[in-house]
Amino acid sequence: MAGRRVADRIRTEFYRRAGIEDLLSSTASLCITTTGKVITMPFANLKVPADTLTPESKKKLIDAVTDAYATVYGERARATTLVLLEEVPDGGWGVGGNVLTAEMLGRS
Repeated sequence: MAGRRVADRIRTEFYRRAGIEDLLSSTASLCITTTGKVITMPFANLKVPADTLTPESKKKLIDAVTDAYATVYGERARATTLVLLEEVPDGGWGVGGNVLTAEMLGRS
């Protein structure tokens, strides 16, 4: 339960800094209230190798994911789609118990 409260505080601060705190629902995670209805916000959490995307490529990726959600859920989902890009530092990846590095992936 304490972990949930921490996650709620982090999410609230994220929304506040993004200027969208009015989208927060007090009753459900990643839901908003519009015209008296509670609907689920589309949410994509993309993890990418650190320092591999330019600001322009990040924008392109966010736009593409938002477009994909709008295609599936309809245009009504576009305004509430949240895309979070997390950059994972070199050595922060693992597959099958093996740590992956940029050198192993051929990017060094």
